[in-house]
Amino acid sequence: MNNRSLSDGFTMIEILVALAILAILASLAAVGLGTMTPKLRLNAATNDVRSALETAKLTAVKRNASCLVVFNTATPGSYKACVDTDNDDTCDASEEVVVQGSFAEYTGVSLQSASFSSGAKISFNSRGLPVSSSGGFASGSVNSTNTLGDSRQVILSRTGRIRIQ
Repeated sequence: MNNRSLSDGFTMIEILVALAILAILASLAAVGLGTMTPKLRLNAATNDVRSALETAKLTAVKRNASCLVVFNTATPGSYKACVDTDNDDTCDASEEVVVQGSFAEYTGVSLQSASFSSGAKISFNSRGLPVSSSGGFASGSVNSTNTLGDSRQVILSRTGRIRIQ
């Protein structure tokens, strides 16, 4: 037979102290996550814009046709990429939409500006190079922000390089 002493186990005070420490650590973690979430949403939205530009560029090469990306900067913002078969610098209803997205999917993130040689749109020629409506090589950027005031920028160079800053 086992003789159990009164000192075996935990006292109620020890359990309450452990729970209080756990509650404090959990509240600190929740505060940290609260400020991290808007940054993660901003990064996700920026990566989606970069991906849309890459998709448009690759589609232009693959189809040997112009591919147009049009940005709508009205809050919260959106974008659409299509194969511009008639080369009129608009995504017509009859033209195939390659990719589209909306910043409404990312709570607290908005498209601030899209600035290219042709305004809020950019076209990729059949070699995957960005061109303006006048025919010259183009460059530009897309800027987005979150509710904390953080901003991210997708930069497109004249050579077609797309990077996030």
